[in-house]
Amino acid sequence: MKFSVIIVLVCLVSFIGALLGVMAYSDNLNRESLRNLFGIRSEAPVEEGPDDLDIYAREIRARQAELEEEERRLEEERRRLAIAQNDLEDLLAQLEETLIAYEETQTTPREQDVLLEEAAATISAMRGRNAARALEEWEPERIAEVLRRMEERNRASILEAMDPEKAGPVLEHLTLDNSY
Repeated sequence: MKFSVIIVLVCLVSFIGALLGVMAYSDNLNRESLRNLFGIRSEAPVEEGPDDLDIYAREIRARQAELEEEERRLEEERRRLAIAQNDLEDLLAQLEETLIAYEETQTTPREQDVLLEEAAATISAMRGRNAARALEEWEPERIAEVLRRMEERNRASILEAMDPEKAGPVLEHLTLDNSY
């Protein structure tokens, strides 16, 4: 009889060992499943320790701080973009005003001809030396345009009174423009 009890105990231990092995292999070997297996009623659920909660709370606070920093950065970027947009709108308004002012200063070809005729008449009325001094600061092309509208006698006296370095380019423009 002892022998049969030993065989039954060995079989029972083998069965329990095999059952525990299968449970461990299938990740079902935990305190709750063992209590269910042996019919032990479970006590109140075990709460996580304060250390686990502290870890989660720290992670949540860290993430919240990151989100607040990101929100602050985005708000700063929105503010900076609004300022930049206002600056661009101001620059656009200034550019439009400048364009309007520029267009108002532009003269038509007919108006330019009238102005050149008036300038030629005024300079013709001046003495050669005074007219040459007045024209010294002008561009050679512009001087040639005015001189072309004058009588040859007045033109010659002005060119004679001019500095030769200035008169040369003016004469060049006069001859180039007359060749067309």
